[in-house]
Amino acid sequence: MLLMVAFSLFKAYFIIFYFMHMAYEMRGLVLSVLLPTTLLIWAIIAFFQEGGSWGARRELIKEKNEEVVQPAPPENQPGYLLPGTQVYKG
Repeated sequence: MLLMVAFSLFKAYFIIFYFMHMAYEMRGLVLSVLLPTTLLIWAIIAFFQEGGSWGARRELIKEKNEEVVQPAPPENQPGYLLPGTQVYKG
């Protein structure tokens, strides 16, 4: 698979530089074509990476939402006490 991608990039290089005559153009024109193309490819890869991360996070949230939580057994005191607090018995 990686070899096929490398050959495709190699072929694209020759198509751009010889068929589109970029090899004979000024450096500024070449950069004005290649730089946005490179940034576009980078953005596509970044979006796929972000989408995969988002999908994995969404599955984790879905699993947590389906998790059944057992209620704590009732104690003598009503309400909820924060850990480390003392109960005043006056």
